[in-house]
Amino acid sequence: MPSVLYDVFSPKAEAVGSFNHQLHSSVASTKQSKYTVRRWAAYMGIKNFPSSFLHFRNLRSYIAFDTRTRGTPAREIGMCLNKIISNRGFGLLNVLDLEGVYKPKLFDPVIGNLLQLSYLGLRSTFKDNLFESLGYLTCLETLDVRKTNVSKITLWNAEKLRHLYLNRNYSSDVSFNFGDSNNLQTLWGLQVIYKNYMVTINRKLTRLRKLQLSCQNSLLGFDEIALWISQLTELQSLKLRPIESAGQVSYIRLHDITNYKNSICKD
Repeated sequence: MPSVLYDVFSPKAEAVGSFNHQLHSSVASTKQSKYTVRRWAAYMGIKNFPSSFLHFRNLRSYIAFDTRTRGTPAREIGMCLNKIISNRGFGLLNVLDLEGVYKPKLFDPVIGNLLQLSYLGLRSTFKDNLFESLGYLTCLETLDVRKTNVSKITLWNAEKLRHLYLNRNYSSDVSFNFGDSNNLQTLWGLQVIYKNYMVTINRKLTRLRKLQLSCQNSLLGFDEIALWISQLTELQSLKLRPIESAGQVSYIRLHDITNYKNSICKD
């Protein structure tokens, strides 16, 4: 949106409760709308908290735009979210986007209280581990952990999961479970090392539309992977990355994909 239009419509949208800006270090210092907050965008550090959390109970989305590095934003945002959620706020939260916040410090039980959460964005947070309670969020549809250090994901009850964006270095030699869901449409950034892993997911992931996969051409059972890809009849976007050995150039040989009408690329 052009800045001129933004300057005109942003205050009006905030005045009617469409969203709330956090531009100051204190939530309490922000002029509150007469409406309950439904969307909250935080641009700077949060050090103080309001005495009442009633206006957050209908919050649907929280987006952090804190570009500071290392520990300060992680502590401040973590303290704010932990306190609000622990006081039964954010119960209706659908979107939690913390992209760029360095290793946000959130308590695992707190995340488990976000039962309506459908989008969790942790891209570029460099977070080491996911929350164990994440596997019990049955409404989760999108999980983005690109540019993190996450090496284990277990989603037992994420039957509504549609879009999963992994760290490029995420490999199949760690624990990974899709649960009973076969509704995944996007699988981006998976690195396949062992054959048995593909045998497990082949039977479940049949409705993929976007797939980004890294694997070794010398992998035992690679033909099975190629066959699986050729049978993904709803696939619209395919990106393959060969894992090259030292001094060797890898290539990927696919089965016939001429029946695909949509754009498919190989990188």
